Amino acid sequence: MDDTGMIDSRSGKPIELEEVQALLRARYTAPAWLLVMEPVHAGDAGQKAPDVMAMRMSRGMDIWEFQIEVDRCSWLKARRRPTRAGSLSTFCDRRWIVAPAGVVQEGELPSECGLLEVVADGLVIARKAPLLPAKQLTKAFMARMLFLAGTAKQEMIDAAARAAVADALEHGKAQLDRDIAVHTSRYRELLAELTVIRELTGLEIGGSAKWRPTAEVAAIIRMAVTTDIFSAHNGISAILRDAARLQARLAESTEALREGVAQLRPFLAQRQLSSR
Repeated sequence: MDDTGMIDSRSGKPIELEEVQALLRARYTAPAWLLVMEPVHAGDAGQKAPDVMAMRMSRGMDIWEFQIEVDRCSWLKARRRPTRAGSLSTFCDRRWIVAPAGVVQEGELPSECGLLEVVADGLVIARKAPLLPAKQLTKAFMARMLFLAGTAKQEMIDAAARAAVADALEHGKAQLDRDIAVHTSRYRELLAELTVIRELTGLEIGGSAKWRPTAEVAAIIRMAVTTDIFSAHNGISAILRDAARLQARLAESTEALREGVAQLRPFLAQRQLSSR
């Protein structure tokens, strides 16, 4: 620990005011409690004012004040600020200092205050706050508390709405990034396949190329693919080899037929003379 800040042992990061407020909300929940965050009057600059006020809606409607100090530096400054006479604090039945363990050292806590320490598991009572001789509640005080409670509720609704919108935008951006990645990958695959076709055929397709796909070409390609001509009989090359062999056999048969006819010619000529 030093005089500049406290480190949250739960995350290794400095503790923020909003984190401590969230711990107080979790500890003092509705409907038993009504919490008001930062109930500061206009003109309270330089004065010590509560960060949170809580009204217990049962057991005599106690009013509790919570002063949050996130580090030792802010605590030492707060000790030098006086409490403004007539402020909301004068209506409080108990006052609490809320700080990380070690911020408030021995002998520094005012006698009228209790101490709630922020630890790994949340908040623990280091010293119970004594009951104070609070002023009688006034209509002005109640009106102020109700106004601040309504404002705080609207702020919580607005914050929840902003968080929901931010989450939706983040989710939408993540989905868009995934879609772009999928379509980009498919585009690259198609481009690679088109490059292979161009290299095998020697044809430039699209752009300023003279050759354009036509219905006739598409029909030929469709027939070749659907009839499996490329793979049947080991492909077109095998078919051409078979045709060449068949042509050679036909040529041999034709030659043998010629030789047979030549051998029969003398016999046919002799029979022709005998028949005269």
